[in-house]
Order: sequence, then C-alpha cells, then structure tokens
Amino acid sequence: MHNCLWAGEFFPGRSIASLPVCGKPIIDYQLDECVRRGVTDVLILDWGYDNQLASHLGDGSKWGLHLSYTGESANASIETQLRRHAGFIGDEEVEFFLENKVGDCKITSVNTYFEANFKILNSPGELVLPGYSGEEGVYMGMNVVMKSSVKVTSPLFLGDNVRLENGVHITEGAILGDNVLVDKGTRIRHSVVFEGTYLGQKMDIENKIVVGGRVIDPEARAFVDLDDAGLTSDIRFSSNDRPVPASADELAMIHYTANQDLQTDRRIAEALSELALDITALHLKKVKGVYLGGGYGRGEGGAPLYNDLDFFVLTENATEVEKDNIQVMLATAAVKYTALLGVDVDFCRPKNPADFRKDEKRLMIQELIRGNVPIYGKAESLNFLRKIPAGLLSAKEALRLLVNRGMGLLLARNSSDGEFVKRNINKAVLGAGDARLIVEGRYAWTARMRGLLLKDPLYDRALEFKFSPFGEVATWEQAYAAWLTSVQEMLRLKWHVIKRPSLFQALRWIVRRHTIGDWKTFGRTPLYRILIPLRQLLASKKNCAIPDVLMKDWRIFN
Repeated sequence: MHNCLWAGEFFPGRSIASLPVCGKPIIDYQLDECVRRGVTDVLILDWGYDNQLASHLGDGSKWGLHLSYTGESANASIETQLRRHAGFIGDEEVEFFLENKVGDCKITSVNTYFEANFKILNSPGELVLPGYSGEEGVYMGMNVVMKSSVKVTSPLFLGDNVRLENGVHITEGAILGDNVLVDKGTRIRHSVVFEGTYLGQKMDIENKIVVGGRVIDPEARAFVDLDDAGLTSDIRFSSNDRPVPASADELAMIHYTANQDLQTDRRIAEALSELALDITALHLKKVKGVYLGGGYGRGEGGAPLYNDLDFFVLTENATEVEKDNIQVMLATAAVKYTALLGVDVDFCRPKNPADFRKDEKRLMIQELIRGNVPIYGKAESLNFLRKIPAGLLSAKEALRLLVNRGMGLLLARNSSDGEFVKRNINKAVLGAGDARLIVEGRYAWTARMRGLLLKDPLYDRALEFKFSPFGEVATWEQAYAAWLTSVQEMLRLKWHVIKRPSLFQALRWIVRRHTIGDWKTFGRTPLYRILIPLRQLLASKKNCAIPDVLMKDWRIFN
C-alpha cells in the first residue's frame, strides 16, 4: 500500500499505472511483457477506478489480449485475490505482477519514478518506446514543430504534437509528453514534462517534473502549484466545433459502480446515451458540456441503482436569464430520467467557466475534476479547472460537509420513510469521516483509500452499504455521535478559520438574508451560523419541527 501513496500525493486523480515513463504508461510496458511471455488473459487490479485509464486499456485487443480492469483495492493477500477472482482464474496457471516496475526499474517513490524515465531513455534495452528514432538516444512523435533557433541535445524524447518556440534550449536530457508547448527562451535540463502542459517564456526547468500547473522536485520530494498561467499550466483547448453527445459505445465502456456490477453499469450507460440525445435535441446553444459527477461519475456508485445522478452543466457567456432558461429545460429531462431510473436525477445550475473558477477550491468541484463522465461535449472543456492537493482542502469544506450531513440527520429523525432515513444516516457516517480527514489534512480522492486511512469499522460498514445498499446501516444515535465527534474535532483544530469574523462574511449575510441576525455570530461564515442552531436541535433528541428560518438559511448558503 505505502508504495502507492506517493503517487496520490504528487499526481492526484491519476492511477499509478497510468503514469508515463518516456511517454508511455507504466501499465503498457507490463502488458508488453505479458505478450512476450505468451500470456493471453489479463486482470488488472487497481487502487481505484480510473476512467481515463480504462478507456486507454479498452478490452486489451490492441495488445492481442483479453483484458479486464477493476478498481477494487489491490492490497489483499494473494490467497484472497485467488479466492475472489476464482471465476477469472479457473484451473489455469497464474502469474502475478506485484510491483510497479518498468524493465529493471522498480518505481516506489517520486524520485525512483523520475530516475526510471532517464535510465530507460538512455538504455531501453528490449523495451519498446513510442515514436521513431533517427539517432541514438532521440525519440520523436508525430507532428513535432521546432522553430529555427531551437537547440536540443540527446538524450531526448518528444511526444506527438510537441511545439518548441524560438530560443528554447534543451540539454542533458528531457522527456516531453504529447501536446506540450514550450514558449520562447525557456531552458529545460534533465526534466520530465507531462502531456498537455504549457511552459511559459524564459523559464528555467532543471531536474524537475512538470504536470500542468504543478512543478515537482523529485529529489526533495516536494512540489509547488503555480497559479500564474503565464508560467506553467494545463493547455486550454478551444474549439468552435459544436458539442456532440457521447456515443453509446463510449458510455458502455465505463464502469459507474464501485463493484463493477455489469447490469447496473449497462443500465446507466443506456440511460446516459438516451439522455445525451435528448439534450442534443434541446438545441441549447450556450451549453458547452454536460458531465456526470458524483459517485457514479467517479466510478464509486452503488449497485443496484441507489445514489443520485448528479450532472454539471458548462455554459459559455450565458447570462443569468439564459442560465435560468437552460435549467428549466433540463428540469424536464430530470423528471423523465428520475421516473425511468428510480433515483433522483439532478442538474446543477449552469455555470460559465468564471463561475466554476469561483468554486474551484470546493470539494464538489475538485471531485468533479478527478472523476466525471462527459455525456455531451468534450472532456477537455473542463481543462481550465485546476487540481489542488487533497491536503490543502479548506476547513470550510469540512464545515460545509458537516452542515449538510447534519441537516440530513435532522430530516431523517423527523421522517417515516425508511429508505430516506437509511440513506441519510449512512451519508452522515461517511460525511463525518470525510470531514475528519479534511481537517487533519489527510483526505484522499477515492472512498476506499479514505476507509484505509480512517480504520473505522463504522465508516467501513457505511462504505459497503454505499457500494451495495443491502442490509442494515448504523443507528441514528451512532451516526449522530460520529457527526458530533467530527464537529468537535473541526472546531478544536480549525477554530481560527471557522470562527474568524470578517467584514466580507458580514456583508454577505446582510445582502442575502436582509437582516443582521444574531449579534453573537455576526461576521462569521454563514455555514458556522447555521451549524450552531443545527447542533442544538440535534442535541435535543426530540422530533420537533425544523424552524423555517434554518431551512431557508441552509438553502441560501449551501
């Protein structure tokens, strides 16, 4: 397990198997080795399900293999894996590839990953590198553009569609992935630049890994995220092409459920394909993309269908009135597919890129970046959003999570709907654990990894119910105790962030509520002002009516 944690820290949202070595994913080298050994059937066990990696692997036919990819936790013993996958194994001879390894290079840290790139570039041996090689130590992809004053020395790897502007100087080895743009006067020495990265003018990159807006020092095992798009960033793709619906074949290749339930995955894919066509038929000119987020968008949904389907809508230069009209038109689709699937189908309010950027540091948006399914438009249309490390999530995101899950507990206590009660109790247990990880700076982007970090049987039980909603959940009292413990820890560790008053928060409350409210909490973040009466109501343990003012405040500031 620990040999994989570093990848989540430095390359969040990416499977370690997808990390490129000389422009080629680690897993590709291992599949090449399978072919060389005469293997015919391959099962890949990953820490979490990576939709992009799954799309890249397909069914294995590009290697001449029969391939299955699963996102279940891969840290079980060999005996457990043999028992769990007995149907795949049968009576055949089995070979396990238990290391992240390319050739003779074991990859156990960001430093060994960096060194492996150059060791293989200098001496690939029998390994097959992408691109073509016109001279020793130099590999180039298709459509590489180098202006006249560019200077390069070997060893060198340039992927497809790399562009080097005037004055670029590359020495002592460099590895540039596909679609990299290096601007005028920049010098690169002994560094790895990931695909789709822009390097600004007159930069000096030495002994570094650059991934979009993140610069990693592998020797120091540290990184910095640069906010200035003129220095380094993800390349923004622009296109005048009209958005198109995702194809049925594309949607059918994706796993939406954590346990990869084929029947549920197929049902979702079929519904999404039909929904994509319905959205296309609406002719929403300002809509540039519609994305399935939430648990099913991240491949962590329950089976059979149990959780909500949450969609995010990207618009371009839409006015508030136009956003209202788009939301009304999509609401008709929400009603149709809610009835069809038997779970709530929700479309968030349409947002222009500037709106998304305002919410960029929210947990909801960060999870969308790391796991979504585009059903209309292009995945690249969200590339303007920046990833932030999980450890830097604001304590206010823990507060938001606890307020939402606390309101769910309050509503569940007053409800006679058994399924509604179970769902909100389970969400409260999960939310309490997730909030703890956020305030402790230990949050992880996959639910199973969060379970491993928490080591909490109540959380593990809630996680299993989320993935497979059968049986009993925790009691209301257990969920409330977990919630209250997380609230107390948040206020103990992050009180200076949560309780700190400011003029901005005071004005925000007055403008949106047209009242000053309680003077004791005046100027503090609205979510904290909601938490106080919420906490009191939950502590009362009485099935009393929820005050209208509390419901109104929650709906406004959530």
